[in-house]
Amino acid sequence: MSNQVDEKEIKRKIKEYKKKIEQNPQDIESFLMLGSLYLDLRKDKEAIEYCEKALQITPINASQAATAWRILGLTYDLEHRYRQAIDCYEKEFQITPEELEDPGNMGMLADAYLHRALECYRKVDEVCPDPVLTEKIKFLKRTAQVEDLVTFLQENHLLSLTLMLLGLKQGLLWEMNYGIQNWREKLMSWMDFR
Repeated sequence: MSNQVDEKEIKRKIKEYKKKIEQNPQDIESFLMLGSLYLDLRKDKEAIEYCEKALQITPINASQAATAWRILGLTYDLEHRYRQAIDCYEKEFQITPEELEDPGNMGMLADAYLHRALECYRKVDEVCPDPVLTEKIKFLKRTAQVEDLVTFLQENHLLSLTLMLLGLKQGLLWEMNYGIQNWREKLMSWMDFR
């Protein structure tokens, strides 16, 4: 019952903010609210559309831009589009680096990295099965606490590897017949690392 009431209230607010935009097409706050409301309804396409429109309006202040990137990141995260989510979160934190001090925000970013890393590691393991990598994948799946994940990645020098894997060119099919010892070097040579 309360979900129906909430959904009705959200839809009412959507109409309200759309009217505000009709009256003032430069109303960044209304675009951001629409993005957030559509995200609440899990209408991801609309959430992305309104946030992208907000980012196109000038002038936009830092807080508004950070909010747009946050909503976009959350939307992509829910769609399991982790590369895009990470890009959005990083843009948000470039604007507001103090937000990274919040453990919840750091956890959100780490979670997106974790999911993206798992995708990449699974692809590597399919091409070149390796017991060490298989154990790492199992550990990452089981890891529920961000502190354990960060410690594990740092101790095993995998945080930089995770970042490098994210930089793989789209559609690149790579061969893993180089042996597990030097596959990191080969991987690095294929990438446009920032």
